[in-house]
Amino acid sequence: MAGWRKEQPCCQEHELYLRLLVAGKKFAFTNFVGAVYRRFETGTLSTKDMPLVRRERLKIEARLEAHLEATGALTPERQWAINQARFELARSAWPENRAEARSIAATIRKDRSGFRPTGLSAPPGYQFFYHAFGFEIAERVAKIKRSIMSVKS
Repeated sequence: MAGWRKEQPCCQEHELYLRLLVAGKKFAFTNFVGAVYRRFETGTLSTKDMPLVRRERLKIEARLEAHLEATGALTPERQWAINQARFELARSAWPENRAEARSIAATIRKDRSGFRPTGLSAPPGYQFFYHAFGFEIAERVAKIKRSIMSVKS
């Protein structure tokens, strides 16, 4: 397991973290800050082809979920985090490709408590419509709200 996978088209850090986790490596907090970020004239690998980024992230998240499930480590909190990541990918796809967004949203696993998105990508009003009517209606309402807000400014 040596470093970056050269054939990984994007999301190299996610894929590397997953391989480290699967290999049983441990992570620890450190005060040291360091990063490798590659920029190209045409943008970064993670901004050039967003549908590719979303597909690769979903593959990595599915592998993570399968690993956690197989090892008995898929806690409700971890399942929620995986679902939240999928939700955010679905939201990012919606303006470009609604079919892709619907497909991504369909990968969110519902547990007994039901998934409820949170954070900046799901303000309280959005959360209400998502929980009451589902992803697509919440997105349609969000679009209407954005158009009203853009007229006001």
